[in-house]
Amino acid sequence: MNNNTIQKISLFALLSFLLFSIAISQLSVVQSDSVWTLTEVVSTESTLNSDYPAIATSYDGDVYIVWSDVTDYNGAGDDIDIFFKSWNSQTESWTSTEVLSDVCSNDSVRPVIAVDNSGNVHVSWTDMTEYSGCGNDSDIFYRKWTKVSSSWSAIEVVSSESTEGSSMSAMVTDTKGNVHIVWGDITNLNGAGDDKDIFYKFWNSTTSVWNTTEVVSTNSTEYSGHNSLDVSDSSNVYICWIDETDYYGAGDDMDVFYTFWNSTSSSWKTTEVVSDPSDGFSLYTALGVDSNDNIFISWIEYTSKYIIACRVWNNTMYEWEDMVVVSSESTSASSMDPTLAVDKFNNVHIAWQDNSNILGAGGGDYDIFYKYLDATTDIWTTTQVVSTESTDGAYSAWLDVDGEGSVHVTWWDLTNYDSCGTDYDVFYKKLIDVLPVEEFSIVPIAISISLLICTLVLVVKRKKRTV
Repeated sequence: MNNNTIQKISLFALLSFLLFSIAISQLSVVQSDSVWTLTEVVSTESTLNSDYPAIATSYDGDVYIVWSDVTDYNGAGDDIDIFFKSWNSQTESWTSTEVLSDVCSNDSVRPVIAVDNSGNVHVSWTDMTEYSGCGNDSDIFYRKWTKVSSSWSAIEVVSSESTEGSSMSAMVTDTKGNVHIVWGDITNLNGAGDDKDIFYKFWNSTTSVWNTTEVVSTNSTEYSGHNSLDVSDSSNVYICWIDETDYYGAGDDMDVFYTFWNSTSSSWKTTEVVSDPSDGFSLYTALGVDSNDNIFISWIEYTSKYIIACRVWNNTMYEWEDMVVVSSESTSASSMDPTLAVDKFNNVHIAWQDNSNILGAGGGDYDIFYKYLDATTDIWTTTQVVSTESTDGAYSAWLDVDGEGSVHVTWWDLTNYDSCGTDYDVFYKKLIDVLPVEEFSIVPIAISISLLICTLVLVVKRKKRTV
């Protein structure tokens, strides 16, 4: 191969690289948009009220939703039952509705759901059925769907040590597949007293055995309820709840209390009052933890109006940051029921119901609002309206984020949307590409063009010398 041929090949290769750099530079400035899908009706087989849905997603994007339903579907009866449906990310289709409380003869309400790392689905709810000797009071029931066998386990009674009312469970799974559940209970267990307290239990995935119930709200002497929890990668269990106890000068109003189980010391931390800076009363909690063990707690705070508040435990500074008003753009007096999730990038996503007349929401009826805290900038985005197709009231949103960073939201709605009727139905929406696409490490367009010009000049000069 002569020098002329080698020069031509080298020139062609260099020019190709430079042109590719130019093209990539032009593409890299395009950022992905955050787009909400159209609303879908999940409770398509229901003919009566469907409400209080909960949602969980698997890492690969499968979606699982549970809710309470009055419909006599597949012999469920006239009592309230727990219905279940899933969306398969491979087939891009919903399954038919299943009845999980099929052996229950009394009301089954307020379900919660979680998915473990193996894709197994865990569901818990409050039930009035006298099942397996649990008595006529309300109890916490549980079922598991195993992905390998594609089958449901028999119902188990989680609140087996309770003799009085157990209600409002919250549930998560950890990286080892263990299941953690908290709930409110009025049983006088281990000296808890006759007031309502927060109980905790976990299921060991290795032994397949539930541990003994523990009382978390040991410092409380008044009502404790509206609990939530999350588990860190280090297996610490974080729990918060609403409490009426005048603890450490919190006053007689409702406040947000918090504690956590330290997996290293195998002990519960001393209870703290998170809503301490506020003079109002607090309701309803939501909690999440990121990969750095920063804790995010959101709740309803009332002073002159109901707002969505959030406070962060900064694990680097080892202190609580100041309370932030998440619903800062809301103009109504009623921002309610926050739901919170932290994604793998440590962004914090919050949705809630709000009757503000902003962003085309209409006002008067409730809508579902959403925003997120960017982990990189530490700035909250502006509020978005999720329930844009709703016209007659959207309530009690539940939010989760899948492994790709897509946000999934479900809620119950009175709107007769897509011919679903005028009863309450379960609606669902997905926000795709909520995060910007990672940019390539590339040669900027200006530099690429300059290099291209310089190369051509050098080639021309070399040819002149050889002539």
